[in-house]
Amino acid sequence: HTKLMVVDGRSVIGAGYNLQYAHYPKDHPSGLGKDKADLGLELTGPVAQTTLRAYDDLWAASTAVYCANLDPDSRYLWMLSCQTRPATAAHVPEVLRYYVPDSAGNAFALHRTQKFAEADQASYQALISADSSIDTIQVNFTLQLICDLNVLLEVCNFTNRIDPLGAMMSAVENNGASLRILLKESPIDGVVNKIAIKAFQDVLETKGLSDRVDIRYYNGTLVHSKTTLIDDEILLVGSQNFHYSAWGDNGLTEFNLVTDDPAAIEDFQNDFEYEWERAIPVD
Repeated sequence: HTKLMVVDGRSVIGAGYNLQYAHYPKDHPSGLGKDKADLGLELTGPVAQTTLRAYDDLWAASTAVYCANLDPDSRYLWMLSCQTRPATAAHVPEVLRYYVPDSAGNAFALHRTQKFAEADQASYQALISADSSIDTIQVNFTLQLICDLNVLLEVCNFTNRIDPLGAMMSAVENNGASLRILLKESPIDGVVNKIAIKAFQDVLETKGLSDRVDIRYYNGTLVHSKTTLIDDEILLVGSQNFHYSAWGDNGLTEFNLVTDDPAAIEDFQNDFEYEWERAIPVD
């Protein structure tokens, strides 16, 4: 589920968006744009080498496909020339150089797989440590998988939370942090989100903390972002949803970039405030 790119071992992009037409505006010349809104983060510096190791980890665990004949005029006959082989990661020396960033900002990469989930703990600890604010834009905001059944019959509550939701609740209750959560309202994602929203709000009301959390629905274009700003100091951008498929022992492979770079944080703040003012309050 990762969305990352490393260029020359120097620059890296970590994002929530896929390489697909849907993320183009509707007036794109292709006619296939759908105005899907998303965010990515581009950084230059040593973090690119960390990301290159993450990419190599994915590449080495894959199967390479070699096709001797890629003649487009052959229609589908080119597939007859394809063979599979074990993938190997190799780079020219220039790609393995460390580059010094232009800014004084710090950055690191969080690469999680089913075998190595330390990135989950890093994200969890960042959220639970928030002592003033969390601003997040998410396409997904869910409890555990079984809680999807709450659409028909209430079978679980906030005790069935996933880690990021528990961490945010802890930050509110124990640290006094304020949350602003911007979510997708519809179609299917929105239905599941509403289950978690209700469970989250029920706990807040019971604890007398409802005034510290504001949840709104993204207005206008389809939202696909997975981005969080903690205490106006630490920004996480990447592919990892607040969704049961992205955390725990059976979670997907995910990738996030984290930075305290002032320019990146300011860009996110400007975007967030614009979308927040346009957003639709949750009933």
